[in-house]
Order: sequence, then structure tokens, then C-alpha cells
Amino acid sequence: MRFVYYTYWLAEQSFSVLLYFWGISAVLVIGLLASLVFQTPIKKGNWQLRYWGLLAPTVVTVLILCWGALMAHPTSSDQLAPAWPSYIVLGLLVVQLVVCIAVVFAMKSFRVFAFFAAGLQLWYGVASAFTAVMSVTGDWL
Repeated sequence: MRFVYYTYWLAEQSFSVLLYFWGISAVLVIGLLASLVFQTPIKKGNWQLRYWGLLAPTVVTVLILCWGALMAHPTSSDQLAPAWPSYIVLGLLVVQLVVCIAVVFAMKSFRVFAFFAAGLQLWYGVASAFTAVMSVTGDWL
């Protein structure tokens, strides 16, 4: 149960990062809403199975948060945390970037919508990677 609670707490802290840097988040949300109005795949009535690929970057974000909770370094320990768990988080962030680029290129007729959707997911992934690296290295204040 502690793992689930700690993963949720990391997700909550990552969302706080999005609120703290509200300017970047606002641009991405406004762009997503504008592209949803003008270029959504739903209103044209030709929803395809491949459009579910828009949720693929979210899977990588969940993996980042789970890794941060699984490999959390105790702050009460006097030993330094190993570096390799943080490299895994950064590697997952690179995987998420590649997945976001692939999603944008796969959505040919709705590329602007896919760009803002993947951009918002990548922005949350960066915030999640930031909190997960702090968790695995034990660098909480």
C-alpha cells in the first residue's frame, strides 16, 4: 500500500510543478483546446484505432512515477544513493520523447492536435522525471 500511496504522492508533486510553471502549462492547454475545436479527430466521425496511440506517452509517465516510488532512497540514510536509478528515469524520459515524436508523425491529418496533446504529456513527464530523480537520489529538501 505504501508503494501506491507514494506513487500517488509523486504524481501530485509533479502536478504541483505544472501549476508552479503555469505559463508553459497554460500555453499547452490553450493550444490543446484550440486544436480540439478546430482539428479534432472526434468531430469528423472517422475515429481510428491508431488514435489511441495518443495515450502512449502517458504509459511512460506512469512507469517513471512507479520507478521513482520503487527505487526511493531513504532520506534518513547516511549513504549516498547510487546513480543508476536516476539514469533509468532519464532513459525513460528519452523514450517518452521518442514516443511523443512518433505519435505526432503518426497522426497525419491531426498533427497540431497531436502536437499539443503529446507536448502536454511530455511536459508532465518532465515534471514527473524531476520528482522521480529527487526520490531515487534522496534529495528532498
